[in-house]
Amino acid sequence: MSRVLIRHALLIVTLCLHSMGWALPQGTGFTYQGELVVSGVPADGEYDFSFRLYKQASDGLPIGLTPMVIPDLQVNAGLFTVELDFGSVFRGEQLWLQIEVRDGASTGAYTTLVPRQKLTAVPYSLHAKMVSTNTITSAEIADNTITAADIAANAITSAEIADNTITSDEIADNSITSDEIADNTITAADVASNAIGSDEIISGQVQLRVGGTCEAGTYLTGINQDGSVQCAVLPVGVVRTLIRAETGVTGPGSNSIAIRNNGLPIISFVELNGQDALHIFDCANEACSSGTIHVLDTDGNVGDESSIAIRDNGLPIISYHDNGNGSLKVFSCADTACSSGTARTLDNSSADVGRWTSLAIRDNGLPFISYRDETNQDLKAYDCADISCSSGVARLLDGGFAADVGWYTSLAIRDDGRPIISYHDVTNGSLKAYDCANTICSAGFSRTLTTGGKGLWSSIAIRHDGLPVISHIRWPDAELYAYHCSDTLCSSGFDFQLDYVSKGAQWSGIAIRDNGLPIIAYKDFTNHALKVYLCHNFSCTKGVARTLFSAEFIIPDLIEIGIRTNGLPIISFRESSNGDLMIYSCGDPNCEN
Repeated sequence: MSRVLIRHALLIVTLCLHSMGWALPQGTGFTYQGELVVSGVPADGEYDFSFRLYKQASDGLPIGLTPMVIPDLQVNAGLFTVELDFGSVFRGEQLWLQIEVRDGASTGAYTTLVPRQKLTAVPYSLHAKMVSTNTITSAEIADNTITAADIAANAITSAEIADNTITSDEIADNSITSDEIADNTITAADVASNAIGSDEIISGQVQLRVGGTCEAGTYLTGINQDGSVQCAVLPVGVVRTLIRAETGVTGPGSNSIAIRNNGLPIISFVELNGQDALHIFDCANEACSSGTIHVLDTDGNVGDESSIAIRDNGLPIISYHDNGNGSLKVFSCADTACSSGTARTLDNSSADVGRWTSLAIRDNGLPFISYRDETNQDLKAYDCADISCSSGVARLLDGGFAADVGWYTSLAIRDDGRPIISYHDVTNGSLKAYDCANTICSAGFSRTLTTGGKGLWSSIAIRHDGLPVISHIRWPDAELYAYHCSDTLCSSGFDFQLDYVSKGAQWSGIAIRDNGLPIIAYKDFTNHALKVYLCHNFSCTKGVARTLFSAEFIIPDLIEIGIRTNGLPIISFRESSNGDLMIYSCGDPNCEN
């Protein structure tokens, strides 16, 4: 018993411990190396070790209630190595390690070695795992050692960034998009003068300076991103002179109007100036308040009784009469403005053919033309073989029976693609219709619809229900009528007088409004007025007549009507007292204002 105490006494007195170094830990553990000397001689064999951590060099309470015990640790020539792990205790404050030891074969008490070992350097590298606020500055971090891959998403907010520490030099091009910028976080105060130029502006996201105006007859409805303006027709009716006849000159004559795919009207007309010539008025806006005149055909006395339509390719095509040669002609426009094109003679089979032309585009895209053979007093049609009407077939439809037919022809294409033609039979004083049996009208049926001096200045349209409706004038009573076909063949129907008040109707033109109801423009020569009849149902048995304007010095004649893409009617006409070409632009679908 005294031998053991002596040995323990020797341990207390002579045991010394020397720190040999530290190794980089994994997790929170670290390696401790020391030297154990017993009575001046390096120890050999197995020893039990007990380790505790303290916040003080002496006294005090240990960190944690349970010591870290390493039993039977092998000591060779005084040297030993041990792995210690006290968990996450290194938080930047000073700590001391207390070591207790006993012989490995002993089960008695441990001998406490004094003094406690002060922990420095490497163990405190564990502190990096739980850094206190402001303990690491940029001075402790080597350049480029931390990349985006080392930073968790949203781990760094504006609170961690000092003002003005990040400049454009630290930001890669295109690395910050609008998704990274909170709404209203950048104001004018954050943008240096002249820092944003045209190169920094995405044109599609910025409203450019307004650089356009609305023409006469239109008003501003919006501004496009590029600064151009959006305009609409004024919501009031406007009468406007397009071409004023010069003094001593007859001026424009018959005309026809169509609406192009861009919504702009285009008007064909003949200039009666000693030698007739075919012209175009290319409207520059929907209101046709301005435009450009193009001379198309001056080869002889040409251009009278023209009819214009828009082909599927958006280009206009015009049929007209060649007075000088007594033939039917067509002008195929080369562009939407019809600034150029090709004139062709289609039919010169008699001394005078090609009067009262009407042109429409069939479902196959090919033009079809109805017209009168003046010499033989017949109704004829020309079936174009291509969209330019460079070739085709002229066909006799009605005539050859000592009857004078084919006056005031008007053509429409039914929903099944077959043409139908309205016209006047002078001999019998009747309104007639020719029902083509196929799309090329190689066969068909001529039908008398109504008699009693009716059928002058007829105009035909196809309603939304697929049935034809025809406006016409009874003469000499000068009364406006509408004939409602009961089927697509117009094999039956009924005729209805429209304007009971006026006894001076002439030159009717019919169109179908966007609501499916017909509208008829006509002349009231008794009151020198331009009028419209607004049908209140599909068959036009109910409606109201409306005077657009009435003036002693403006006498409308040769009236045509079209419906623009905005749903508003527009009427072209010749002012017969002085020969001006004029239009009336309605400001609403009913021409009320």
